[in-house]
Amino acid sequence: MRLRPFCLIAIAAAPLAACGNPNAVSVKAEIASIERKCSYRSVVGERKGRPITERMGEMLPCDTTDEFEALRGNPGERRKNIVGKGILTVSFTSPKDQSFQTAEIKIDGNDDEFYAHRGDAIQVWVDKTDPSKAWL
Repeated sequence: MRLRPFCLIAIAAAPLAACGNPNAVSVKAEIASIERKCSYRSVVGERKGRPITERMGEMLPCDTTDEFEALRGNPGERRKNIVGKGILTVSFTSPKDQSFQTAEIKIDGNDDEFYAHRGDAIQVWVDKTDPSKAWL
């Protein structure tokens, strides 16, 4: 079997997400809760054939708007139409001592996990010496 060069890059890059922390371990976690706030962009004009967008309104809880549900199912429109920030609380088994742990992870509208549901399973990186430190 012959792998193309871009396949080798993708295979080699997968473990690099944890390069900054030699104690990082990938674990399966469950989303215990998500607190997120959103603001939306609106097209206000056009310049040189490209739309000009403007952020509309204050940051509100995302679940109070119909726009959020529409964007949740449409990944291609997310970056263009939503500005969001949130905190993801995850639960997992600690790689250190196999105890039940929770951790909070800051997320934004560019993260796929921002659009997830409570109870979804995701992969997170956890510091095996300090399981309270987790990240995507």
